[in-house]
Amino acid sequence: MSDQRTALRLEIMKALRIAAYASGYRRRKACHRSVPG
Repeated sequence: MSDQRTALRLEIMKALRIAAYASGYRRRKACHRSVPG
C-alpha cells in the first residue's frame, strides 16, 4: 500500500515538474520576444 502511495507521489511530482518547466519555458520565450536583443 505504501508502495502505491509512493508511486502516486512520484507521478504527481513528475507532472508538477513538467508543468513548471513548460510554464517557465513559455514565460522565458515571451520575455525574449518582448525584449529586443
